[in-house]
Amino acid sequence: MRVKSIDVRRRSAAVAGTGEEAGLYLDGITARDLPTVPGGDGSLIDSDAVAGARLVSA
Repeated sequence: MRVKSIDVRRRSAAVAGTGEEAGLYLDGITARDLPTVPGGDGSLIDSDAVAGARLVSA
């Protein structure tokens, strides 16, 4: 898996600071690879299952 891009405050960014919400776009991972829960018009990522997850560079 590779980070394709990061959006902070709806703008492209190189990093997100501590406590900032960010959109993270990943290559090499599909929706089937993520834990989901029913919600909205389909399913949402299960935030409890991924809480505390850390992404680090290889």
